[in-house]
Amino acid sequence: MGVSAGPDLIQDRLTFHVDASDNNSYPDTGTTWFDLVGNQNGTLTNSPSFDSSNGGCFDFDGTNDHVVCGNNFSFLDDPDANEFTITAWINGAAGSDGTVFSKADTSNRMVQLYTETDDTAIIKVGGTTITGTTVVADSTWHNVGMVIRNDGGTFKAQLYVDGVADASEAAVGSTTATDRDFLIGARRGSDNSDVGYLFDGKIASVAIWNRALQINQLEQNFNAQ
Repeated sequence: MGVSAGPDLIQDRLTFHVDASDNNSYPDTGTTWFDLVGNQNGTLTNSPSFDSSNGGCFDFDGTNDHVVCGNNFSFLDDPDANEFTITAWINGAAGSDGTVFSKADTSNRMVQLYTETDDTAIIKVGGTTITGTTVVADSTWHNVGMVIRNDGGTFKAQLYVDGVADASEAAVGSTTATDRDFLIGARRGSDNSDVGYLFDGKIASVAIWNRALQINQLEQNFNAQ
């Protein structure tokens, strides 16, 4: 299965988008994964391998491969005060756990989505943990993501898999914001230089919106890709 951004990806307040299937984002060579929006490129670290056979994706070894996207997107540091949406296309190895994307460290989980050893997805947003029920690390392609929305002054988080809610919505807890990089395929540890909880499998694209997408928009993005 190939995945591609397609012309119908929601563009309104799209603040970051890397897509290995788009030659403008990755021209099949080099260590830069170019942001199609132009805000913050990613640096391929420890050589995640490019795979063109699936339309375009990167294969992460679960040992040290990851992508560093810099300390940008400050709204992610305060998930109990900002709306946003993050999605990714993944093809995870069964039986392993690891981070798809994060702006977090061991103590401060501002934003993190990862797969668990039972192959489901989990999001940590501030002090809130939401555990999914759908198997997403099964060596097939899935779209995983989180939406943070303001519900009458209470910010709530939801986990989505393949355009559908995969758990109950929950209020976002507070967190101690720290200056941590946004990473793909890993999470920072105790400082902004080490990494841990690395992903084993393929990641084709990651997108961030500085707003809460509606369910019909998530479905539109899923169908477009």
